[in-house]
Amino acid sequence: MRILVTGAGGQLGRELRRLVETETGGVCGGDGAPGGGLVGRDHDWIFADSRRLDVTNPEAVAAFWESRRPDAVINCAAFTDVDGAEAEKAKAFAVNRDGPRFLAHASARTGALLLHVSTDFVFDGRSKKPYTETDTPAPLNVYGESKLAGERAVLESGCRGAVVRTSWLYSPWGRNFVKSILTAATNAVSASCARSAVPKPELRVVADQIGRPTSAASLAAAIVKIVPPLMERNEPAALYHYCDAGDDSRAAGGVSRAEFAAEIVRKAGLDCRVVPISSAEYAATRPGSATTATATATAPATASRPEYSTLDTSKITRDLGVVPPAWRDALEDCIKLIYDGR
Repeated sequence: MRILVTGAGGQLGRELRRLVETETGGVCGGDGAPGGGLVGRDHDWIFADSRRLDVTNPEAVAAFWESRRPDAVINCAAFTDVDGAEAEKAKAFAVNRDGPRFLAHASARTGALLLHVSTDFVFDGRSKKPYTETDTPAPLNVYGESKLAGERAVLESGCRGAVVRTSWLYSPWGRNFVKSILTAATNAVSASCARSAVPKPELRVVADQIGRPTSAASLAAAIVKIVPPLMERNEPAALYHYCDAGDDSRAAGGVSRAEFAAEIVRKAGLDCRVVPISSAEYAATRPGSATTATATATAPATASRPEYSTLDTSKITRDLGVVPPAWRDALEDCIKLIYDGR
């Protein structure tokens, strides 16, 4: 079977490549290079970043299908800058709506299976229990709107496959919450060491956003697991939720950003205290205004975020046998990879 991974240069694409290389012992050419396909034991994997395949260009998609004829497509291509999407709406919709639509039409035309990845940000956060696949989406920002439009394009195309929503994705690569916290905490600790009189360094993180962290490695493993049964079913694309397992006794299985940050700092062994703050306090923060060893994790947000976006994963477990790992265990594995790579 020939499997195409689009957006192969991003977090999920890189984790899929790492997983395939680890499982097969293969050596893959660089993204965009002629040798970019990885031949495994039973499958031919093609990893294409945006230089090799621009999913927003329908002619390029059609030409790629003609030359490579994939049997399955895993679409990891996405515009994921939530705040940036507010200023670059056209670009966000081109990548998050039009790209999936072109891929879905090509897949429907040739009979290929398409697995498209979406987000928890299609919801408004007003729920008090984990969102299921049947709950009504109501995005709060341009990013969420564009991802919802992409979902609908795939589900309405008639192609085989699945749309998989995930949440709070992170990995050792690219820009993500885990790496931002590690950088901010490390800088705060360094600043504290430079001023011997300063108390224990602090990191201020919002505590009123609840969700479920997901390692890109966990999601990659889940995707690889579900492609074969989806191929066998030969049914129109269906909707699933996937995120790493949470603490079900707290916040309906979710965790706050502040709690997530505290666990990141703890597992990294950094002597830094996480101070919970509200989203309103975070939005009012002026970068560079701190005069002590207190800092915020990232620049203030411009796009609204859902206060609660925990996803119910019971359907993907029931229908496809995927059992997510505990998010704390997956986080530990990721942090080890980050520090091993330094």
